[in-house]
Amino acid sequence: MRTKVIIGLLFLGYNLNISGQEFKSIKIKDQLSISQSEKRTIAFEQLKTIPSDSSFSLNLNNLGIVQLPDLSNFKTLRKVQLSNNLFTYLPKYIFASDSLKSIDLSSNKIERLRFPKNSNVISVDLSKMALKRIPRSLRKFKHLKYIDLSNNHIRRIPCFLSKMDSLSEIKLNHSFIPVNKRTINRLRNIKQLQLAGNNLSELPKNINKLKKLTNLNLAENKLSNLPHQFKELKNLEHLIFYKNNFTEIPQEIFELNKLKEIDFYYNQLTAIPPEIEKLKKIELLFFSFNLIANLPENMSHLTHVKSLYMHHNQIVFLPNWISEFKHLEILDFGFNKIQNVPDLSGIETLFWVDLQGNNLEQIPMKLLAKPGLKNILLRDNPFILNAKDLDDFQKLIDELAKKEVRVFF
Repeated sequence: MRTKVIIGLLFLGYNLNISGQEFKSIKIKDQLSISQSEKRTIAFEQLKTIPSDSSFSLNLNNLGIVQLPDLSNFKTLRKVQLSNNLFTYLPKYIFASDSLKSIDLSSNKIERLRFPKNSNVISVDLSKMALKRIPRSLRKFKHLKYIDLSNNHIRRIPCFLSKMDSLSEIKLNHSFIPVNKRTINRLRNIKQLQLAGNNLSELPKNINKLKKLTNLNLAENKLSNLPHQFKELKNLEHLIFYKNNFTEIPQEIFELNKLKEIDFYYNQLTAIPPEIEKLKKIELLFFSFNLIANLPENMSHLTHVKSLYMHHNQIVFLPNWISEFKHLEILDFGFNKIQNVPDLSGIETLFWVDLQGNNLEQIPMKLLAKPGLKNILLRDNPFILNAKDLDDFQKLIDELAKKEVRVFF
């Protein structure tokens, strides 16, 4: 019977475990006093003690390794983690194990890679490398589901990606790949796509070809509008426009009736249009760091909202209808101009409230007494309190702390 072995750098040193029991342990009491060279020596010595027929997960991250020791005897590697080393080349036999599921080669200076045929690999991380093209041999991983190619110098998406039927998630953040019609056509089978930090100022009109998309991350670009065809991405559930140049929410978004999450952090929005009421399934709303002055009455129809992030805007009043959000868990309106707080004590699910940095003069006492509350931030408000009020409130804070309720005042 093959035994399971895990080798890796833990917080206090290296441990080997077989079937959950300690096989060999070399404890390092003061990790900071151990040089990188000594760590490599310890790891390589431990490798020699592992039975060659072991089901083996290899973790040699952050060790400054230039060349791997001989691993040819290990035929049952399950996971290979070689992140943040000094590799410029790796022999492909490392990736030939029939039991191999996951490969992490991120943060190395490997310009070219060759992978052998393997039907079991499902995850590959090639981020932060020196790749100028996506390795063609990736197509030999017939059941590959996830690949991270972020922070490389890749110039184009190869045609073979569109023929990898199992591939469903791809990260291309900060890679400056031109997102044109050809790119979209070759990503049409992807369900989760990240294109953050690619200097995009517009999206191609054939964006509607990505019909399988459920998650789309377009953060840290220069987008200010969307093509009309964007509304045809009917399967989208999570949509991120963090740090773009939108001054208004594009109408195309309100046609995406499966959306559960929208993120418009750090844009230049001045209002939320009433059409937002169309997003009946929305649960997570991220509108912080904008210029929004009020919330439309139509938002009251979004009864599935769990998290509402509106901090760092220009909001003066919290509408009473927020108390009807019976699934609300997190309410964050910090750093606005709010003068009033409606009675939120009836929202049973609410456990986090941020109202710091506003213009509140009265402490929301009903909210503080709400069962289930865990954190409430009230500091930096001009509360009107005399010495006795302040003393009584401090006692209340102390009592709440005993119930594991944290009040930041």
